[in-house]
Amino acid sequence: MYSLKITAVFAVVFILTLPGCAVTYVDSSGYEHSIGLIHQKVNVKNEILYIEKRSLGLNIGLSETDGGITLGYKNSTRVFAPEDTKITVDNRKEQVIVDIDKYE
Repeated sequence: MYSLKITAVFAVVFILTLPGCAVTYVDSSGYEHSIGLIHQKVNVKNEILYIEKRSLGLNIGLSETDGGITLGYKNSTRVFAPEDTKITVDNRKEQVIVDIDKYE
């Protein structure tokens, strides 16, 4: 009976410290999927598409650009712009990882 109570306490603590879980992957057609407890904002301004994802908990990234496992808080933003667009990134705090790819 004592071990059952300890197991229940650990289960509750585990659930409370991992309030959300998400899996992100890109399928063979190029569509990105995010499944789980995640907050996603999508915005289009002047032909530029912004996708921001925030999650808290256990996150598993299975895509080429977002692979890995995160335990804790994760915030990622992807920006899609037409080819002739000038993009300026403010990275004074060195918190931004800039990876620019050309998609055709």
